[in-house]
Parts: sequence; structure tokens; C-alpha cells
Amino acid sequence: FAEIKSGRSVQNSENADSFDASSGPGIHEQTAEHISPKSLSRPKESSSPLSPKAPFNIKAYVDSSGDAFSTWNLRVGMNNKMKEWVLANGLAVVDHLSPHIEKFVLITIEHFNDAHHKVVLSSLDLFNVVLPYCLHMLEPYIEKFCPPLFLKMVDSKVQIRSMAADILMTVGERYSVDALVPALIKTLHTYKPPRARIATLEFSVKYFKDGEASSASLVEEWISTIGPLIYEKVVEVRRAATAAMVRVYQSIDAAPVLSYILTLTPQNQNVVRRAVSSFVGSIDDELVQYATAKQKRNALCWLASQPAEMDMSHGQESMEYNPETLQDKEPTLVPESKGTKSTPFALRETPFSEGTKPAEMQDLQIILSRIGKFNLHQENALKQFSSLVRQCPLNIWEAYYEDTLSRLFEYVLSEIPAVKSCSLLALKELASHQPQILMRTMRDVLSTVLSIIHETHLEVKQSAEECLMAIVKNGNRTLAVEVLLDYLSSSLDGSSDSNNSGFVSVLCTLGKALSGLHSGEIEPRLQDVLPYLFTLFNSPNADVRKAVVFCLVDIYSSAGDLLMPHLSPLSTAQLKLLTIYIGRSKKMSSNKENVFVNSNHN
Repeated sequence: FAEIKSGRSVQNSENADSFDASSGPGIHEQTAEHISPKSLSRPKESSSPLSPKAPFNIKAYVDSSGDAFSTWNLRVGMNNKMKEWVLANGLAVVDHLSPHIEKFVLITIEHFNDAHHKVVLSSLDLFNVVLPYCLHMLEPYIEKFCPPLFLKMVDSKVQIRSMAADILMTVGERYSVDALVPALIKTLHTYKPPRARIATLEFSVKYFKDGEASSASLVEEWISTIGPLIYEKVVEVRRAATAAMVRVYQSIDAAPVLSYILTLTPQNQNVVRRAVSSFVGSIDDELVQYATAKQKRNALCWLASQPAEMDMSHGQESMEYNPETLQDKEPTLVPESKGTKSTPFALRETPFSEGTKPAEMQDLQIILSRIGKFNLHQENALKQFSSLVRQCPLNIWEAYYEDTLSRLFEYVLSEIPAVKSCSLLALKELASHQPQILMRTMRDVLSTVLSIIHETHLEVKQSAEECLMAIVKNGNRTLAVEVLLDYLSSSLDGSSDSNNSGFVSVLCTLGKALSGLHSGEIEPRLQDVLPYLFTLFNSPNADVRKAVVFCLVDIYSSAGDLLMPHLSPLSTAQLKLLTIYIGRSKKMSSNKENVFVNSNHN
């Protein structure tokens, strides 16, 4: 899920606000729409309340889901117009929208599921703006609008996934568990694709907060929904379902989990308790105590058939993960467990086990070892590593950096996605807070991260993008530009569809690297950079073309008009599109400066 605040791509966090879905790089498609016979037969815009020149009318918007929304560009235009209206009026829109809230939600859901990606993008963008103002009004409709959002979390387009993740982040942070559970249950029942289910389960891992649920029946229904997923065929679904059940057990209420396990058949009971014991080592003991208190000890089928199993399993786990040589040295670290998977949410959240003491540098080897383990408690190791990076000065890290980088490089090249992602986030922490350490091997670090930037696994790709951006922003930008161009050169030689996602990430990073240089430093490099951009501007992939536009806009923000004479290879349409986006970027920068000046004045 990319998770997640974490599901957000670097490109979108920087450029989403400046993107107008009604005029993306698919300019030929839009032109064809305008000259179609159907568009010629429509009444003049000036005569319609939906005309771009007419004042926005919320009633006209919600009442015009028929003919007026028959074409994708009209839907996009109205969504953008409503977004501008909401941003201009702020909280004042609540009273206007209140009588029409149900119709608005239904139209929004229809647009979420639209066949045209630009309609989906504009509707997500609009809903993301409306949601913070209308949280109370929209709460009764969570069960309607959340399921399609989770489906968009596995969309093929990066921007759609990122916008859906932003909305779900707001939903998770602002609504209670009682409000979220029915929507999550409906999502799991409605959508069967494994990745959609995983995103839903990981959402619960992140946003089900301690002791927050007040409805026992809702918690029981949630447990009975996710329980069968623990013995699903897809391994990743099983792991996510186990983590979701453990979140309820440790953060909300253990009783529904224990009660559910006791109702299962002997075979399923063994599967579930073993899965949960990977996170909660004492689950067998607590099951015995709970069953005894409820006079249901006979329901513990495994006690009769395997009386020594509990002690044996604990002994084996202790021998594997807590050797005597380490037990005395690491009293503050959470014991590791086998057979579990860290989720994108978990990697960026506080660990399940609270109250751990701050880590110290003598714990670094243990922490690094746990970052390289395939288990949920990677989150705790990553948190402790981040603490060391932020708190310990450079002169202390001097003694550890070689071994640390060697271990993290090894993990980055692991075949296990969770290990890759966690190690990339650890490198990101080093780049953000100890950049001098990475400066000595910056070329090697960049090359290693770039080697996996085209990953299809969403969690790994997001972590790689974050790591890449942190290295470029805090390191030697000139060297970064050189390494990024080497990547483009080698990738274009063997260009394929699988490289497109890598091109998007690298172009976004390249733009940020160049925008941090002075105009005098950029101009000599334009002759090296622009040929690659011109080639990729003609890519058949819309996301790549869009990334080129954003990269050129970033270059213009630093080089200014020095860039324009170098753009002669662009077609008229391409140059016109770039000029539009440069104009928008200038307008946004001007607006931000005005807001800053006004805030200082106030």
C-alpha cells in the first residue's frame, strides 16, 4: 500500500497539485474529442451553467450526471471547476454542499470507476480537497466510497495509486475504528484481487489505534472476516491477514481473537494459532487461560493431540532467534519471530511492542541483523536504526559506516521484498541525516538503488524512489546527474515496457537534481541532458511523457529562459504543452510567495 503515506510516489508529492488531468500529454486524444460530431452538436458553452466561464453551481453539478457528463473532458472540466470552487471558498462550501452530499458521493464513486483515467484522476483530486472540509457529512458514506479507493490502490497508473493513498491516509487518521470496520469488511467481500485485499488489511494494521473500538460486535465481525484469509492460497494475503488479526489482539481487544480461534476446526485452529504465535509468543498460554475461564478447555484440540507442542515450539523459537550469547546484550530489543512479513504500514509506524528503551550504538549489529530478517518486527529495528542515525554524531558513525553500508547493500539485493524495502528506508535515513557518510560511496549507492528502481513490487519501488530522492537532495547533485544520465543511456539501449516505471522515477529525480543547481551550472549540462528528454518525450507511454514535462519544468525553474533556445527539437504541440505547465508552475510559485508574505504580515 504504499502505504501508505506511505504509498506516495516522489513524483506525485512534488507535482500532483500542478497536474491538470484535462490537459495531460495525451493532447491528440483531446483534440480529436473536440472535433467529433458529438461535440459539435452540443449547445454553446456560454448557455450552460456548466460552462467554464459561468460561476460554479453545485446544484447544476450534482443534477447533471447525465447528458452533461457524457464525455470524459466535460467530467474532468467540472471536477476541476468544483475543486477550484472548494479551494476558493474553504469551509463556506459545507453549507452549500450539505443538501447534495449523497448525490455528490454517488457521482464521485461513478467517476472513481470511470473507464477514462483522466476522469478518475480529477475525481480523486477533487475528493481529496473536499474530504477535510466535510468529514462529518461524509462519515455515513465511508462504506460506499472506501472500497473503490482500495481498488485504486492497485491501479496500473502511479498517480492514481498515489492520490488514492493520500485520501485513505486522511480517512484512516480522521475516522474511528468503528466507522472504518464496515467499509473494510465490505471491501474484502467485494474485491477478490490479492493486492486489493493486502492493501485493505495493511490499512487496518496502520490505522486501528489502541483501545479505540467501542463496538464489540464490529470487532468480532472483523475478526471473522479476516480469519479465513489466514489460510488463503496466496502467501502475502495470509501474512497480511495475520498482521491484521495481531493488531486487533494487541491494540484493541484480545478476547475476540481468542474466542474466534476456539471456534475453528482442529486443522484451522492450528494454522491460525501458529500464525499468530509468530507475533505473539504467549498466544498458546493465553488460549489455555481463556478457554479455562470460559469452561471451553475441550475446544483446545491441539492440547490433547500434541501435549508437548507448546513447550517445544517456544523452545525452538528461542533457540533460533535468541541465542544465549545475545540475550544478555539486547534486553531492550523485541524478539524476532519467523514466518512473518513486514508491511508497508508497519515499516513506517511505531512497533506493536511499546515501551522499548532507546537503542545504543553497541546494539547496531543486532539492529542491522533484524533489518535483514523476514519478519514483522523489522519496523522496530528500522525505528531504532533511524534513532541512531539522527542522534549519534558523524565522528561516532565513522567507526561503523563501512560495515553498515556493506550490510545494507547486501539486503537491498535480497530476493525478499520486505528486506529490500526496509534496507532502502534505512539508506534513506542515512542519506537524510548523515549525508557525509554516503558521499564517499555515492556513485555505488546510487547505482545499487537504480538497479531496482524498475521493481514491480509496490512497496520496494516506493522505498527505492524515496531513497533515491533523499540521496540526490542531500548529496552531490552534479555526480547524481551524471549517474542518472548513465542509467538513462543504458536503459534506452535496451528499452522495453518494463523500463517505463524506472524512467518515470529517474526523470522525476533528475529534474529535482538539476533544479538544485545554479543556472550557470545547468547550462553546460543541457547538451548532455536534453537528448534523453527529447527521446523520451516521444515515448508511447503517457506516464513517461508526463515525467519528461515535469523534468523540463524543474529545469526551467532554475535555468529560466536560458532553456528555451535549446528546445527547438520539440514539436509545436510538445512545446505548447510544456509552456502551459511552465506557466502553471510560475503561477503556483507566485501564489505560495503571496501566502508566505501574507502569513508573515499577519
